[in-house]
Amino acid sequence: MCHQRKRPALFDHLVGAREKHRRDRKTQRVAGVLSNFLTHQRAHLLEPSVSHRDSRLGQRVPELERGHHLESKLHNGGTAMRSNFRIAMVMLAGVALGALAVEGLHAQAKPPVYQVVEIDASNMDAYLKDYAPKAQAAIKAAGGKFLAAGKATTIEGEPPKSRVVIQQWDSLEKIQAYRNSAAFKELLPLREKLAKFRSFVVEGAPQ
Repeated sequence: MCHQRKRPALFDHLVGAREKHRRDRKTQRVAGVLSNFLTHQRAHLLEPSVSHRDSRLGQRVPELERGHHLESKLHNGGTAMRSNFRIAMVMLAGVALGALAVEGLHAQAKPPVYQVVEIDASNMDAYLKDYAPKAQAAIKAAGGKFLAAGKATTIEGEPPKSRVVIQQWDSLEKIQAYRNSAAFKELLPLREKLAKFRSFVVEGAPQ
């Protein structure tokens, strides 16, 4: 009967270490291959994203150009609106000035009217002191102007009353408005107490 020789434990240990070294090297090679593959795939996957971003950027360039164009149009439109507004204001001012000029010419073309008042005062001193200043102030406030006031000298015909006043007004309507005013009506009691009046209106002659 043959007896197998028992291998030493050191031999087994060396064999195991050798096998382990081979497995580790193989594992490292596989890991390296996998690492290279993943790196390549990662770079390949990133390229479409960059390309897509560049494509989106390329698409945005016309949008940005349109935005700048729109902003330029808005700016030019705002400038044009301001220019048109100034032109419109100048035109309106011209129309207003023209209307005022026409009104002024019309007013000049229409002569004023003159009111002649003959006054027969029962007490001339009281009339001149108590009534005349108040009446003159009210008449001036209503638009009337005093051209003459005092004693008249007869040249022909019957003599006028003791005092004559000549007033200038823009129109007969102005005189009527004054006689209907509260200021005139407030003076009526004193007016009727101190004097009697005769008045008439003469149209002015065109110049």
